[in-house]
Amino acid sequence: MRLQHYINEVNQMSDHMRGKIRNHIANDCKPFLKEFGVKYAHDFYIYRGLKRRSVKTADIIQSRTNRKPRLVSTKLHNYLNKIGKELFGWNIRSEGVFTGGYSVAKDYGKMFIFIPVGKYKYVYIDDTRDIYGLYDNFNYWSNEDEPYYGPENGKEKEEELKEQIYHTYKNYYKTKGLLTKTDNTFESIFKCKEYLVINTDHVETLRNIIREILEI
Repeated sequence: MRLQHYINEVNQMSDHMRGKIRNHIANDCKPFLKEFGVKYAHDFYIYRGLKRRSVKTADIIQSRTNRKPRLVSTKLHNYLNKIGKELFGWNIRSEGVFTGGYSVAKDYGKMFIFIPVGKYKYVYIDDTRDIYGLYDNFNYWSNEDEPYYGPENGKEKEEELKEQIYHTYKNYYKTKGLLTKTDNTFESIFKCKEYLVINTDHVETLRNIIREILEI
């Protein structure tokens, strides 16, 4: 039985609600349980920050396939899609669900624990500091309203940054092994049709649910 969106209407997780969530994770999130279940049973999670949605307990969210840029320029957004398609086979910016460790996801809204539903794929980087710095520099040198801010070498600088970004994606973004470390500075981008978010107020209940399912 699929989890219904009305679970978002309650503050406390009743026994009935707990059973709904347990059944949904056990039946519809098997790939997630196989890869991440043990980690989630022992206090290490993937988080997603949400600014435009209020979730008191849990909710299912449909993934977008035409995500628009929010924090990077359109030019960089399109370039990163091109890189993603070439290196990983999909448009990581427009199709991706952006998640990460606690220290990364907390900057993007209220924190929720993330669980992909059904089959999924992902790319991730262990530490975001260098790549975010490259994004900022690219946005500066390729500003679409004030191209290159006037410097004569602006175009050359933009191309140099493209090469650095490509090198970072090719050499430091991975497609497996997420959560093999306990550092919370990672960023992960998931491709899935939908995903479950759990309010962090219910982390203990979620942990116990997963332990029950895995029988550990």
